[in-house]
Amino acid sequence: MPQAVSAFGVNVPYLAFTLRGGCEANPCPRNEDVVILIKECHDETTKSLNDIKQHLTALKTRVTAIEKTLNSVAKFKDNFDAVAESVNEVKSNISKTSGQVVEVVDDMNNRMRRNNHIIKGLPEGDHEGYTETEQIVRDLFTDHLKITAGDIERAHRFGQRRPGFHRPIIVKFLNFKSKIDALRNSYKLKNLETPTVWLEEDFSPSVQFARKKLRDFAKSNRTENARFQCVLTNFTCKARFASLTQPVARWFRRPQTPNDLLNDV
Repeated sequence: MPQAVSAFGVNVPYLAFTLRGGCEANPCPRNEDVVILIKECHDETTKSLNDIKQHLTALKTRVTAIEKTLNSVAKFKDNFDAVAESVNEVKSNISKTSGQVVEVVDDMNNRMRRNNHIIKGLPEGDHEGYTETEQIVRDLFTDHLKITAGDIERAHRFGQRRPGFHRPIIVKFLNFKSKIDALRNSYKLKNLETPTVWLEEDFSPSVQFARKKLRDFAKSNRTENARFQCVLTNFTCKARFASLTQPVARWFRRPQTPNDLLNDV
C-alpha cells in the first residue's frame, strides 16, 4: 500500500508514530492477550450462532405446524366440498319432489272440483241462508237449464258478505254428466230478468290464473276470422289461436302459485 508522503517528502504516518513515543511508548500486544481476545470473539460468535440455531429450530417448528394446519384446512375444504355437493343434490331432489307434489295436489284439487259449478251474478237476499240459497239454485236449474233438482248435491254461497255485492254460489252435482248438461244450457241464462247471471267451471287457483292469462291472450289476438280455444290437459293449459292464414299455438304452464308468471313452452 502506498504510504502517505507530505509535500516535503516526509512519511506522515511514521512521523506521527515517532511523535507518540515510538515502539517504547506503543509496544505490540502480547500473544496471551491476542489469544484471549480471539477466544472472546470466538465465544461471542459461537453464542450468536447458537442463538441463530435456536431461532431456526423454532422457526422450523412453526413452519411444520403451519404445514399441518394447511393440510388440515385442505382436508376440511375437500370434506366441505363433498358435503356441499351432497346438500345441493338433496336440495335439487327436494325441489323436484316438491314440484311433483304440488302438481299432484293441484291435480287432485281439480279432480275434487270436477262436479262443481260456480254461479255468479245471482242476487242475494239480506237474510238469505243456506236453505234459501239451495232452493234458489234448484229452481234456477230446473226452470231454465232443465236439470233435475235431484242431480244437485248441495249449493251454498262463499266469501264474506259486503254491502251491494252478491256473493257467488258454488254448486256440486251428483255426477259429471249433469254438470256438463248445465254448462251446455248455460246460454239460456241470458233470457233471465237479471242478465248478469253466468256459470263458470270450478278450478284450482293456479288453473284460474292460467285461464285468465289465456283469455287475455285471446282478446289481444282475436280477429274477425279467428277462433280461440282453451284446452286443459293434465298439467298444462293450452291456448290455440287459429287464423285463416297461419295457425298459431300457444302453451302456458300452470303456475305453482297465482303470483307466478306464465312462460311459453
